[in-house]
Amino acid sequence: MAQNPYCLGAEIHVELSENQGGEEEDDTWSVPSDHDYDDGDDGEEEDEEEEEEEEEGEQLNYPPYFYLQGNEEDEELSLADSYGVIPMPIVDSFEGEFYKGQIFHSKQAAQMAIKHHALQRNFQYGVVESSPSIWKVRCLRHKDDNCPWMVRFGCRDVGGEWTVRKAELVHSCSSTTQPTDHRHLDVDMISEAVKHLVRAQPNLSVLTVQAELKDKFNMQVTYKKAWYEKQRALEKLHENWEESYNFLQTFLRVVKRKMPTSVIDWVRVPSTQPGHSIFQRVFWAYGPCIDGFKNCPGVMVVDGTFLTGKYKGVLLMASSFDGRKKIFPIAFAMVESDNTESWPWFMRKV
Repeated sequence: MAQNPYCLGAEIHVELSENQGGEEEDDTWSVPSDHDYDDGDDGEEEDEEEEEEEEEGEQLNYPPYFYLQGNEEDEELSLADSYGVIPMPIVDSFEGEFYKGQIFHSKQAAQMAIKHHALQRNFQYGVVESSPSIWKVRCLRHKDDNCPWMVRFGCRDVGGEWTVRKAELVHSCSSTTQPTDHRHLDVDMISEAVKHLVRAQPNLSVLTVQAELKDKFNMQVTYKKAWYEKQRALEKLHENWEESYNFLQTFLRVVKRKMPTSVIDWVRVPSTQPGHSIFQRVFWAYGPCIDGFKNCPGVMVVDGTFLTGKYKGVLLMASSFDGRKKIFPIAFAMVESDNTESWPWFMRKV
C-alpha cells in the first residue's frame, strides 16, 4: 500500500511568538485588499450541498498610498496572532488510495488529498454532506451511472484529526472530464502545485506555470488563471502586498517598545474618508545603530533604491562603516518618490 503523504507521519509543532504589542498610535494601518481570483469550490449539481464558495471579483489596482484607519482599540496587535503561527503543512501530491481508518491532520488536508486523487484518476466528485464533524463526497456520476465511489470522513473534536470512516473506491462510470476542464483544479490546488517554483524563482514566467500544471495534472489552464495562481502562491509564501505594508506599522511599534531609543517618524496626509489618513513616508533608525554610530568614523553615506513591487516608492538608507571596515546601517526611510522634497526630509531626520 502506498504511503499517504497527507496522513500524520510526524509530530506537528505550532509555535506562538511572545505577544509583543507596541506603543499606541492614533491610527491603525489598514488597506483595501484585492479580490482573490476564484472559480468556485467543490460542490454537487442539483440538490447536493456545496461545502463552501468564494466570490470571484475584479483585480483592482490601487494607487501607491495606504489608508490608515483610526481605531485605538485595535492598535495593540499581537505578532503571535498575526504572524507567529506556523501553518500546518499541506503535501502537494497524493499517490495512494484511501482506506478505512486513514488519518489526516486536518479537514483541509483531507480535501486536498481528495482533489489530487480525482485529478490523477480523471473523475469528478461532489460534496453530499458537510458539517463540523462529517465530510462526505461521491462520484459526480453516481446518479446517472449508479457509480458507487464514495469516501466519508469524520472528526470527533473540532479542529482535530479527520479519519476515513467509510470508503467505496470502485468506479462503475466512464469519465468524461476533458484535459482543459476539471472542477477540482481550483485556486488552492494550483497555488500549492506551483509554490515550490515561485519560492525558487519569484519572477518565473506564466508560461512556466502553465507547463508545470500540464506536466503535473495533464491539464491546460488559461494564461489568465495561471497568472492569478502565481500571485496566489506568492501571497502564501510572503503574504500579499497590503498585509506586508500593514505589518510595517506593527513591526515599528514593536521596535519602539523593545528599543526605546529608536527614532520613528510617520508622515501622513489627510483623507476624504472620515477617520482615515494616507501614508506618505516613514523614517526609522534603530536605537543600537544610533548608539553604535558614535564609535564609527565621521563618515556617512546615503543612497536609495527604487521599490519595484505592486506599490512603487523609494527606500532610502544612511550608513557608515565600523572598525572592521564593514557596512554599519544607521537609518532608513520609505518615501513616495525620489524628489526634491523626500531627500531634504530624510537628511533632516538623519
